[in-house]
Amino acid sequence: MMLTVTDVSGRSELCTGGMPLSEGTQLLSVCKGAPNFILDFCTEQLMEDGTTAPLKEADKKRVLDVVDHYSSKALRVLAIA
Repeated sequence: MMLTVTDVSGRSELCTGGMPLSEGTQLLSVCKGAPNFILDFCTEQLMEDGTTAPLKEADKKRVLDVVDHYSSKALRVLAIA
C-alpha cells in the first residue's frame, strides 16, 4: 500500500467538478493498493452525487467481482481510498 497526503487548504472540491470537500478541510490522505486489502479498511463510499453512504459487505463483494473480472483478463487493478 502507498499513502499520500495532499494539502487541499482553500479548496471546496478536490478538482473542478470533483469530490466536494468539507469546509475547513486542510489535508487529504489517499491510500492505494490491492483492492482486497484496501476494501478491508473502508466503511463508506462516495456516491455519484457527492454524498457518502455506508459500504456494506454486498458492495464490497460487487467491487471484488469487478476486480476478479479484470484480473481474469490479466489486467492489474488498484484501489484508491
